[in-house]
Amino acid sequence: MTYIPGYGNHLAKLMIIVDCPSEQDVENGKLCSGSESKELDRILSECSISRSECWTTSVSKSPIPRNVKGKRLPFSIRSKNVG
Repeated sequence: MTYIPGYGNHLAKLMIIVDCPSEQDVENGKLCSGSESKELDRILSECSISRSECWTTSVSKSPIPRNVKGKRLPFSIRSKNVG
């Protein structure tokens, strides 16, 4: 399992928390580095906030397997199976 740590300003007043790293995050070695990062940057920009002012982390530091086709397992069960 790949561990993707949080990053950013450790004195931040704003924390961005995602459920788990995406496949793109694992490839890049950094959270919120995939396609979702553009939307996050847009939202922060509209609020006059730079991502460097935030701490970004995830509930699970490792990627959680996707749902099996046709089965919808809750995040808590999928993450428990990862460890």
